[in-house]
Amino acid sequence: LVAGGGLGGLFAAICLRNAGADVVVLERTARYRPFGGPIQLASNGVSVIKATSESLFRRVHDVSRPFWRTTSGIRDGLKGNWMFTFGAITELPDEEDLPFSICVDRSDLQEALLEEIRETEKSPLGATVEMDAAVVKYANRADGAGVDATLADGRVVTADVLVGADGIWSEVRAQMFGEPGGVKGAGSTASFTGYKLFSGLPLFKPYYYEDVGYSAFIGPDHYFVTCPDRAGRVQWYGFIKASTPESPDVDDPKAFLETTLEGWAPEVLELIRATDPGTIEQRDLWDRFPSVGKSWADGHATLLGDSCHATMPNIGQGAGLAFEDGFELAKVLKDVRSRSEIPAALRSFYRRRIARTAAVQGLGRMNSEAIKILTPLLPIRPLVEYFIGPFL
Repeated sequence: LVAGGGLGGLFAAICLRNAGADVVVLERTARYRPFGGPIQLASNGVSVIKATSESLFRRVHDVSRPFWRTTSGIRDGLKGNWMFTFGAITELPDEEDLPFSICVDRSDLQEALLEEIRETEKSPLGATVEMDAAVVKYANRADGAGVDATLADGRVVTADVLVGADGIWSEVRAQMFGEPGGVKGAGSTASFTGYKLFSGLPLFKPYYYEDVGYSAFIGPDHYFVTCPDRAGRVQWYGFIKASTPESPDVDDPKAFLETTLEGWAPEVLELIRATDPGTIEQRDLWDRFPSVGKSWADGHATLLGDSCHATMPNIGQGAGLAFEDGFELAKVLKDVRSRSEIPAALRSFYRRRIARTAAVQGLGRMNSEAIKILTPLLPIRPLVEYFIGPFL
């Protein structure tokens, strides 16, 4: 059973199906709706897709924009000029023989995963998705014969393995770690990052559309990330410094951002002005500290993706890490021959993943903290470039 039919849960189902498992994905929503916008999927995530299914790899590339032959990196938020470029996006794939990073609409990626699953829905061993089915609690069976998952409608479903892929506010995680269930925001165990996130997706083809992949504009206290997609739109995210979480949403986000980012680079302000204010989304930004002291494995249950390593969205690794999780989990379980081996296999999955995911979580948070450190140093930008540039 996979609790959660988001990107990580769907991809895990495909990996587990390919390893010979019979998989049911339980998704709490009644139907899939367009959500979010384009996301960045770096070479590691794209490589895992290719290693899992060539047909899925082709499907995803049919609806994505690759970053090859583009420039990506950090730009001066006030002047707009490049400070550092990211070799990991444009040079590393060539060196390591990896697929290039891509920009893909979340809904398009989700549909590609669903199409891959539908191909084997009627197979004796395959993967299916059940909508309007939310896992609210689980219990490892006393006889060692799997795990019982209780759903919101009162049904109890038994499986060999339960995978909690139900996001940063995971119910499976809450029970596993003894945390309050059904609680979001300040009452939870997640960490407020100190930023409120604003995002927009205007239909706007800038002069740099063909040449630029991903830009992070760094300025005083805030930063602004842009990524053009294949449809002539530009996804942008404004990371605005906030002193406290759960502050009320602003009534006119467009005017608020124009005032807050007054004097910033023209590329930033023109994107904000091109966006319908009614479409600008805003939310507090949360992540979690790496789960170094608590295993993601509890008997026949484990965690995956944001439920165990939610990270900042500033390095394009949320979906990629979740895809890696599903790939590695399937590898671990593929060799299991009896139910008695499952708890040890899930513990080994945690050990295989914790160092890498913790490192990426730390990098995501460090990037945001670096903005706060770099802000007072912007007047001496040449020194910043010289000493900190190679590290970034």
